[in-house]
Amino acid sequence: MHSDRNNDNLLFATGEASYVTDASHTSDLDDQECAHQPLLLLTFKLVLVGVIGASIALLSIANNLILLYTFLSSKRRPERNLTYLTCLSFCDLLISIFYITIMSVQVYAEFFEYFPLFAAWHDCLPILFTLSNVTSATGSFLLVAATIERYLQTMKSARSVFLCKKMSEHRHFGVFLAIMIGMIFRGSIFFEIEIYRLPHCTGLSSMGVVLSQIASNPYYDSIWRFWIRRIVTIFLPFFVLAYCNSAILYSVQSDEAKDQRVKTLMLFLAKGTPRRYVQRPFRPSIQKSPRVRSATRMLIAVVSCYLIANLLDVILATWEYIDGESLAEMSAFYTVATDISSLLSVLSSCLRLPIYLLIGDRLLQIEAIFV
Repeated sequence: MHSDRNNDNLLFATGEASYVTDASHTSDLDDQECAHQPLLLLTFKLVLVGVIGASIALLSIANNLILLYTFLSSKRRPERNLTYLTCLSFCDLLISIFYITIMSVQVYAEFFEYFPLFAAWHDCLPILFTLSNVTSATGSFLLVAATIERYLQTMKSARSVFLCKKMSEHRHFGVFLAIMIGMIFRGSIFFEIEIYRLPHCTGLSSMGVVLSQIASNPYYDSIWRFWIRRIVTIFLPFFVLAYCNSAILYSVQSDEAKDQRVKTLMLFLAKGTPRRYVQRPFRPSIQKSPRVRSATRMLIAVVSCYLIANLLDVILATWEYIDGESLAEMSAFYTVATDISSLLSVLSSCLRLPIYLLIGDRLLQIEAIFV
């Protein structure tokens, strides 16, 4: 059930190797033997994906439902710039649901050999797999848009101020653009997998998943699936977020250091100057409001969590670029690595609420706690 470079770690860094047969496409299945090949390390998957992963996904669903309700019911939502965070919470909610329906359900069906669940999973897989990938890519680019806007806000040039203002005025267009990018670069997955059925077989061996004829085309596979799509949806968001997050963090630390020097100087002047000459402390231009600083720290934490969760996926994708054959030979390692990467993605979605509660602005904390 493994296909070398066709393992396009599409959603939670889980490749098609988990459920794609050795056949190139449906025309090669006429003489397929009725022997079901179970998932590799099935017992391990039951614990990691079926128990731990599903539990984290359920908690993530609850957390993001709370966040969605908090954002949508907030009376000050328009002035608090919650457009991207609201849409990101919705994407996280869907990602957690898809994790259970795609990954956990497959493990349950195979481990307990329950054919009705196995058949239902196969029937729903093409549409669910496509939606999950579109959602995952959309969430990544929503985070990219929010981070670029905050990055421009920390810059001091007139051009960055102008661009930041334009982005803040057209956030809904940014959401639309993120959705379109997700649909364009991930929507084609629907046409890349097919469900096959073997009438002469029974039970779990009577059906499976195979790459479609278009996905088996060497030009489509190499140029579109392996190069363009991975660069745009895996490498580009990761490195843009890594750069912008580092720049924002440096700017925040620099501002705080400058503010500390200003406070020290003012304290010195206040103690060494007669009281009547002490003016009201001024707020230097570098000092942002507490709400803006809190929002900046919150975004830094969210992006850092995303980068950590997706680091393994980027490493695996890079490895496949450099030497895909060696990675395909280590099937057990690849299975464990992709399952851990999947778990980290859902864990990242689950941690949004704790991050907002610990680092977010006070109004958001109060509203979320009240909910």
